[in-house]
Amino acid sequence: MMIVLLIVCLISLGVSAAALYRTSTIYSRLQRVVGEDIDTEKLLRKLELHQLRQKDLKKRTDTLTAIQKANQNLLDESLKRVGLVRFNPYRDTGGDQSFSLCILNSEHNGFILTTIHGREGTRVYAKPITSGKSEYDLSSEESEALKKALV
Repeated sequence: MMIVLLIVCLISLGVSAAALYRTSTIYSRLQRVVGEDIDTEKLLRKLELHQLRQKDLKKRTDTLTAIQKANQNLLDESLKRVGLVRFNPYRDTGGDQSFSLCILNSEHNGFILTTIHGREGTRVYAKPITSGKSEYDLSSEESEALKKALV
């Protein structure tokens, strides 16, 4: 019976020592954060300040996330895919002064702008592009500019 009581006492002593070690470790950490004087009021003020900083950081993060989403939407809608083909519409005169320019956004919506330069003047044509296709017939130069923009 004495042996059982001794074993129970040793086990409870071991558990108490482990709890004391854990408490001592937590206390040491707390001293490093708060300082030598562990004052409840000082600790509460530091915790409140930390909580306010956390809330402020959360607000700033939310604001930056909203700005980033708005910028991403603008970027998605912006015209950024470009295809350019220069050509000479008249075989006997001039150089490659005419061109077809295709400008699309990330969803392949945009336009093709074609200029035909001749002696009498310059003509400009614009054709809308939706989802990488035009409802109008495209010349070979316009088709090539569209292909370049889609790559």
